[in-house]
Amino acid sequence: MGLRRYRRTLQATTLLGTVGGVVVAYYGITLSSLVQAAAPGGARLAVAAIALATIGCLYACASMLGFCGSTAKHERVRCLMIYFYATIVVSVLLVLFTYMALAAPSAIANWLRLHWSVLGLEGHACCQTYDSAITYLSHRFTTLGGLAVASIACMFASLYCVIKIVTVPTVMRDILSVINVIFVFLGLATFGYGLYMMAHDALDAGEDWIASIFTAIGVAVFVLATLGLVGAKAKSRSLLLAYAVGVVLCLVVLLASAIFAFVAASHLATSYELTHDAGDIACTARLFGCSNCTGDVQCLGAQRRSPTLDVWQPCNASSPEPCLHLATVLFPMPSMASVPSPLYNQVAPCGHCPEWPAVEVASYMQRSLDLVGILCLVNWLFLAIALVAALILRRSLQGYQTESI
Repeated sequence: MGLRRYRRTLQATTLLGTVGGVVVAYYGITLSSLVQAAAPGGARLAVAAIALATIGCLYACASMLGFCGSTAKHERVRCLMIYFYATIVVSVLLVLFTYMALAAPSAIANWLRLHWSVLGLEGHACCQTYDSAITYLSHRFTTLGGLAVASIACMFASLYCVIKIVTVPTVMRDILSVINVIFVFLGLATFGYGLYMMAHDALDAGEDWIASIFTAIGVAVFVLATLGLVGAKAKSRSLLLAYAVGVVLCLVVLLASAIFAFVAASHLATSYELTHDAGDIACTARLFGCSNCTGDVQCLGAQRRSPTLDVWQPCNASSPEPCLHLATVLFPMPSMASVPSPLYNQVAPCGHCPEWPAVEVASYMQRSLDLVGILCLVNWLFLAIALVAALILRRSLQGYQTESI
């Protein structure tokens, strides 16, 4: 493929990226407005939607810059290199967003049930569309995840075209310094996430060593980034060697942590559920709609309203139906319901956060561990790029060819 074809391919992928970024930004803005207007206690979802809109805007701006660089006659290399590094940063955010979007359908059903129950929508026509609403939201999140996957594919194709256009030596000239600047922020983010995991046991399934590793890796990456910046600027082979050794050690730890997080996610969630109450986990994670987290509320029991009707009510001495003393009724309504409802008059075991079943809590823990594995792989990829760049720079210094790379 000639240089002209690489430029045309880059123009096509950046145009698609601009359109995709605008769509993602629009979806994030509208979703944020809907959540803030309608969802009680939906502040986290609003923040997530705003973050999504920001990612879309960054992606669209970076793609526009790449398109300008591919068509410009002057300052082409500078524009393309800015686009190259901006795309790397945005691609990391998109990878995380893609996983969350594709994992959302597995958790949306319980969230929607709690959301509608809190709003008190019994008797409204919308309650009749509960199943349809779940299907609609699941399809919307899946479509959005698919769009993010396509965007990531366009990004990697664009990065390959940029490398072919500006040549590998030009890319490698400044990549070590740029990657280490990214490491400064990545190390701080990893350190902060490790501290957050320490305060929320549900994120690491009770395995405190995972949070400790994240905290230690965050500190190590920050120190290595500083060492790499100094070594690259001073062109010191000794500092670059120490930097490379530290990067290799971090690579080994991160790869082992990622493999463990992916392979053992299901096992850890199950074993943690056996030794910890699911309600305690839900309260610790502050899942939406949780109640009875600050103390034990007296359990009123639950009984059917009739032997043939799956509608429950608090135990009443005047009712002949048997009473389940270790159960409670979620969102009991004063009206005498005559048909089962997915939103109201449902029975659940007494305890902390009865709104979230143990199966849903275990699924939440599995997704948290998967996210830990993805974060480990993202750090691993950046460290691998930095290691290659450091070794190339160190070898060039040995042959006094620094300026040639």
